[in-house]
Amino acid sequence: MNTLTLYRPRQAVVITMFDAVLLFYAYSSRIYDLLPRRPRGEVERSQLTQSGIVFAYNMKDSNIDRWTDGKTWTPSRQVEPFLVCFQTQPILTRSNVA
Repeated sequence: MNTLTLYRPRQAVVITMFDAVLLFYAYSSRIYDLLPRRPRGEVERSQLTQSGIVFAYNMKDSNIDRWTDGKTWTPSRQVEPFLVCFQTQPILTRSNVA
């Protein structure tokens, strides 16, 4: 059985430190499930990675060091109190449009 079939991703908007603390509490007290492993393949990625979805994982248990989803992101920046990055859009050129 696919272990991600039991994982229910959570959608959230994290704007304040309080929002982040509430999510951290929900995951650390196991109200919400941690991601057991990195999504495998395009099907799992496309089903799970959507705008606003929050992923929380234990680095040791899941063997995930850094989150990657196959998309292009800006370098992460410290915006107190968060570490943020944004998805970049591909630059259209004549060679990749045709």
